[in-house]
Amino acid sequence: MRAKFIYEKFSDESDPIHDMGIGMRKQIIKWIAFINIIDDKGNAGCIRKYYIDKNMEINVNYNLILPDDIGNLPDFIQFNKVRGTFNCCACNMTSMKGFPKYIYGDFYADNNKFTSLKYIPKYIGGDFDMNKNSGPIFYEKQIRRVCDVKGDVTI
Repeated sequence: MRAKFIYEKFSDESDPIHDMGIGMRKQIIKWIAFINIIDDKGNAGCIRKYYIDKNMEINVNYNLILPDDIGNLPDFIQFNKVRGTFNCCACNMTSMKGFPKYIYGDFYADNNKFTSLKYIPKYIGGDFDMNKNSGPIFYEKQIRRVCDVKGDVTI
C-alpha cells in the first residue's frame, strides 16, 4: 500500500533521517560498503561485524584491514574500538585522524607518510609496527608517551 502523504511513513518509533536514507549513519554505512574492507584471509565484508554507536563512532568486533592506497580517512569516519588487529599498511596516509582509539590486537601502519603522532590510538593491546614511514622519524619513547602499547614497538 502506498502512502498518500509523506508523513504517513513515519511513526513515533521511526527515525525520519534514517528512513529517508540520509544522514551521518547512512553516509558511514555507504563508505564501509564502498571500500569493501577485507579480512586477513582475503575475504571481503568482514566489516559486517561492526556497529555504529550513538556518537557515530565505528566499533569493529574483528580484525580491520584497510585497502592499499585508500589515503586518509574521510572526516566523517571515526573508529572507536577494534577488537582485533588494525592494519593500514601501504595506504598512502599522512594522518591518523579517524583511527581507532582502542585496538585490542596489533597495530600495523608500515609504508605510509605520517607527518605527526596526532590522533594516534590511545591503547594498543599488542605490537605497534610503523616501519618505512616516509615522514618524520618517530622514536619508541615518543610513541609510548602518547599511546599505551602493551607489546613491542617497531619503527
